[in-house]
Amino acid sequence: MELAKRIGGDRLGGAIGGLLLVLIGLAVYVPGLLTTAPIDRDESRFAQASRQMLESITLPPERRDPVLHSGGLGVPMLGPEPRLSKPPLIYWLQAASAWVCTGGAPARDAIWMYRLPSVIAALIAVLATWRLGCSMFAPRTGWIAGATLAVCPMVVLDAHQARADQVLLACTTAAMWALWGCGQWAIGNRDGGTKGQGEQADPPRARARGLLPVLALWVTVGLGVLTKGPITPMVVLLTVTAMCALTRGTRWIRAVRPLLGVLIVALVLAPTVWVVARHVGWDTFGKTIWDEVVGRSGSAREGHFGPPGYHLLLMIGFFWPGSMLVGLSFIRAWRLRGSPTHAYLLAWLVPGWVVFELVMTKLPHYTLPMYPALALLAADGLVHAKELPLVTWRARALAVLWTIGGLVMIGLATFLVATSGLDAIGVTALIVCAGAGVLVLWGGHDLARARAGLALARGFAAIVAAQIVMWAVAIPRYVTLSRDLWRIVERADPGLTRPIAFVGYTEDSLRFWSRGRIVRGSENDGPDWLAWQPNGLLIVPEPTLPALGSVNVLGRATGFNYSNGHRMTVLVVERSR
Repeated sequence: MELAKRIGGDRLGGAIGGLLLVLIGLAVYVPGLLTTAPIDRDESRFAQASRQMLESITLPPERRDPVLHSGGLGVPMLGPEPRLSKPPLIYWLQAASAWVCTGGAPARDAIWMYRLPSVIAALIAVLATWRLGCSMFAPRTGWIAGATLAVCPMVVLDAHQARADQVLLACTTAAMWALWGCGQWAIGNRDGGTKGQGEQADPPRARARGLLPVLALWVTVGLGVLTKGPITPMVVLLTVTAMCALTRGTRWIRAVRPLLGVLIVALVLAPTVWVVARHVGWDTFGKTIWDEVVGRSGSAREGHFGPPGYHLLLMIGFFWPGSMLVGLSFIRAWRLRGSPTHAYLLAWLVPGWVVFELVMTKLPHYTLPMYPALALLAADGLVHAKELPLVTWRARALAVLWTIGGLVMIGLATFLVATSGLDAIGVTALIVCAGAGVLVLWGGHDLARARAGLALARGFAAIVAAQIVMWAVAIPRYVTLSRDLWRIVERADPGLTRPIAFVGYTEDSLRFWSRGRIVRGSENDGPDWLAWQPNGLLIVPEPTLPALGSVNVLGRATGFNYSNGHRMTVLVVERSR
């Protein structure tokens, strides 16, 4: 990109390059981080479970709920139930973040404190991609790859949420960086080393240098398992297998020292497995692992189904603007697969992507661990754009797809801004979005004329501007329904001592606002619950009001329930006295 050209390739491989990437990341991750209310559904679940974990060790014993806080640091609890669908590392990180930010007083926490690990993990993934790119290619290529990953909408979306996906991305990217180091040391060592770095020059020091990437690989694999189960080891295993097939040898297997790896991963996981299994029982623990790993692969869970090609289609928008040259860069890499760098990126990308396309349960962020490989391929293609067939009809068709993908993403930001309120700030944000749309069209025009560098630079500016205004202006105005309802509850019950339940509208953000106190009921439970708890507060959608009988309406909130796509009015009621 133009910035990369002006600074100079060599300087992008040092501290200046890293600092620029951090600043770019913060520019798109920080807006909206503090002002956006808890997002349904996963973020609110993760954050509340992390909060209960924090409270279980920071609250005085007399204030701890024997149900909500029974898991301690070992077993995440969401309300009264163990949350075993995700391993505990993300909860430890979020609880630690809130502990630092509040000084150990969880009553002073806020949702942004639980989001900080996602921001930090996103920056780690960007920097690891940059360093990996610098070791595989020129510093300029590595920097472009890091910048492309930093601003793509999928990474920006997840960096704003207190979920496990950014930590998984960081662990997997670091593991793949270490795996590349293992392979490079093995190749260099086979050839006798270079300039005194091989075993012939100093065997003990050479063995120590060869051991460092192995240790880094398996520690990050273990941390990846503690974050989101089998994804990181799956990506590593598939990459090693593919590299063995491409190189027609087993050198990559020997390079990673698999027996040592199994031991390291077992040491990382054993304490957690023991604590959780003892708490919930080995049968329950084993069933949970089976359901989350095998069950999600064989059947679509929670309605999240997509046909093969689902992730490839969404990549055009969610990896924008880096998706510009992915297709042509992939073809170039396949032709150069005899090169260790291109073979490695193909081995990382292709087998894992195929697996994600074949499993039945699909969500857009599932392929996130593949995005660094996409970024490196795209950056290499951009640097060697003169070697790509940018003037063929196929390339122009890709330019059209890229432009459409960009317009869809900018159009989404424009729609959210336009429908969130057209005050002075909203109008200014709309003008920014319109300018971003012009940049997308201009970039598509450049790409159709084989000016790939200019196209990516304009796309980069467009997506950064659109995402800043979207997260700073639009998203905080959309995520308001549960917050407004809870303000009504606080007015009705300043001491927060009355029982509270929700039926009909049962989003987990209300569980976060209530600090886990709220009781979930089915849609027909409202009258019975009010009879059982005559002093209670009930949150219900407005259409169910007649079925409740004689009640007092304490307040109503109207907003967009983005979990189901409906605009709705929800009431806070109490039993008539």
